[in-house]
Amino acid sequence: MYTELSAVCGLDVSGDGFQGFWSGSIQDFQHKWGAAYSAKRSDFFALVFLSSGQLAIDVDDFELHFDQFGTVILKPNCIYRFKYLSKDLSGIVLCFTTRFYSLRYNNNVLSYFDYLKPQEFPLIECDAEGSSKLFKVLELLNYEYASFNENRQDVLRSYLNIILFELQRLYTPNNSFVAHKINKSRLIAFEELVDQHFLTAKSPEFYAQKLHISTNYLNKICKALAGFRAGDIIRKRVVLEAERLLLHTDLSVKEVAYQLGFENRSYFATFFKHHLKVSPDHFRHQTKRRTA
Repeated sequence: MYTELSAVCGLDVSGDGFQGFWSGSIQDFQHKWGAAYSAKRSDFFALVFLSSGQLAIDVDDFELHFDQFGTVILKPNCIYRFKYLSKDLSGIVLCFTTRFYSLRYNNNVLSYFDYLKPQEFPLIECDAEGSSKLFKVLELLNYEYASFNENRQDVLRSYLNIILFELQRLYTPNNSFVAHKINKSRLIAFEELVDQHFLTAKSPEFYAQKLHISTNYLNKICKALAGFRAGDIIRKRVVLEAERLLLHTDLSVKEVAYQLGFENRSYFATFFKHHLKVSPDHFRHQTKRRTA
């Protein structure tokens, strides 16, 4: 997936008065540790909280694209790459090291949070109510972070601990179910896009770009959930429209071909026969005879 990978990034370069902790906007994090949309690897945890807008990010082998409330979990040594940030994107990133957390809490406590384990799915979804609750705590945390109050590091660790426990409550341990749910919504979005654009766009690359995922990943989703590759689904939609036009209009085969975006009648006839094993003319006459 990645052709270049920079050195491991650390929080010791944050320049915010102490090591091991940082909080800021998604855009600031992207500029600081994910510049130029290149692949990165960090030695700290980063919790990416989305409140509005659209975000696309690769995390190891997962391609995440969502426009709803949720939290992306970037774990130490995972490889991530920002692919798309919408202009109306709003959210907060909370970064911390194991050492920062363990200075107040036992180091083993982090193992309680299932979603922080390396093998777990890197996205936690939540509803508006759950997101509102998280952002209220984040607001308090960021107020403390911007202050120079006494014992602010201890207070930050307390807020961080609350957030980690809230995420654990929201976490669905059945990762395959969560991944399936996300990919199902992508398949639906893909099929809706095909309905809108199949007359002019017959390449899977076009739809993958619209969905902010790779063509290979789109094919993987389609194959797993629909049993066909993306190109097959597009072609099946074209065939369906061809059948409708041949049966329910008086358009000539040449006119049907033109309306479906084919360069000539011959190319359309070859395409149609390949899929239905009969020519367009034969299909029209045979089916009309059967329904007469």
